[in-house]
Amino acid sequence: MADPVMAWYARLGDFEEAYWLLQHGGDPTVKTTPPPEYTGSENLEGWPILEAIHYLPVQPRGEEWQRKCQVWLREHGIARPPMPEFLRKDRATFGLPTDEKDIPLP
Repeated sequence: MADPVMAWYARLGDFEEAYWLLQHGGDPTVKTTPPPEYTGSENLEGWPILEAIHYLPVQPRGEEWQRKCQVWLREHGIARPPMPEFLRKDRATFGLPTDEKDIPLP
């Protein structure tokens, strides 16, 4: 079962809230599955949390908190997962790198 609160914040790019949840026992490793054909807002409780923390395109104001979440994961021994195809497509839409090797970790 997914952590619906963590999945919700990760999907929306609200990484300040996700960071708080990480610090207070939220489990980012829960295995979740996005819809077969990702179309936007449905199935927010099934959003892949780790993938969002590492690859979700966010507004510049959200990048600092996204990086803080990435550092928290690294400090707790949680590796970066492969990028899902639907996030690769989202990143391409915004002209962002789509290959993991081109996305540096903090």
